[in-house]
Amino acid sequence: MELTCQELLSELASPRTGPLISLYLPFPARGIPKLWLQWRNLLRNVEGELESRGIHGEEQEKLLGPARELIGKKDPRQPGILGVAGFLAPQFFRAVGLPEAPAATWSVGEHFHLYPLVYLMRRHQRFHVLALSANGARLIRVERGMATPVELPGLPANMREALQFHDRDDYLGLHTTAAGAVAVHGAQFHGHGVGVDDEKSDTVLYFRMVNRVVRHTLGNDAGPLVLATVKANLPLYREVNTYPGLLEACVPGNPDRLKNERLVQAAFALVEPTFRAESAQPVKRVLGGLGQGLVEEEPMYLRTQARDGGVEILVLPEEEAGQTPCGADPHAEGCALINQLISQTMAHRGSVAFASGQQFAGHRLPCALLRHGRRAVHPVV
Repeated sequence: MELTCQELLSELASPRTGPLISLYLPFPARGIPKLWLQWRNLLRNVEGELESRGIHGEEQEKLLGPARELIGKKDPRQPGILGVAGFLAPQFFRAVGLPEAPAATWSVGEHFHLYPLVYLMRRHQRFHVLALSANGARLIRVERGMATPVELPGLPANMREALQFHDRDDYLGLHTTAAGAVAVHGAQFHGHGVGVDDEKSDTVLYFRMVNRVVRHTLGNDAGPLVLATVKANLPLYREVNTYPGLLEACVPGNPDRLKNERLVQAAFALVEPTFRAESAQPVKRVLGGLGQGLVEEEPMYLRTQARDGGVEILVLPEEEAGQTPCGADPHAEGCALINQLISQTMAHRGSVAFASGQQFAGHRLPCALLRHGRRAVHPVV
């Protein structure tokens, strides 16, 4: 089973025996030989570092063997995946498709180089897209840029199939006119015949079926749900929807004409503000702790607090050495500390957020809001 973002980050942050190797590679638009060559260059750099640490021959091959097989003659690229990250340790290997292209880089150390990965995972959290029309409904799960179809067990293939055994219980009355008239015109029916109201009722009934199956399938998942449908269907589905994460905005138009990848691209633009607002909440909490002796910024004490599980929210800079976290250089000064803080904070179930230097003007980043009851040795004021 594929790990969720949170499960993956928790696994990578867990303490383990080193050396811990991290590899990041962007995917070119074309040219598999070039991709393979770039991957080999990264591995050669790692080989040199392992040699300098006294790791040779079979021991080195056991470490790097899984990574050598990751990029081969077969094209590893997939829709929505613009790069790859590989994480290796003794008897451990994880390869992660990335929704944005990272800088090509490598590192060998006591902690994985998680700075770019955490940044991307915070930007690309899980959400779902429900493509809905009379021809059927399809649910798409999106995480780390990958679109995965989700089965909707028990849902009929389309609205016609769903309603074929439905009895509207329409009342049809009959009356006759004069005898001669009956011969000409036959019986006259009145009552609730098929019309616009019936079509709307049928649509609502079908949408209610869809909602019931979707809600059961998503269970307790609290992620956003984006509806892709024609505008006329939007209020009808909202009328029956019981999933709390349904967004107000939708992807308009007939979804039958769009492939999953196109739907996901349009839906991401709608959910990104939601993710951005969610990411701002922990930063606001840390800002609220300024001046109360609960926020620590001295690196030595940050390291101690993170190691002992005292960090509730770690705030990292959005830019480091003039680069975005996506292109963070693991060999730059301070990056080793940041990776250590990330690993130890997440290993103790703390959270990580990103903020600009402008938000924390006059203060040092990284900094951290300490858990309840702990006071900072050098409080940020």
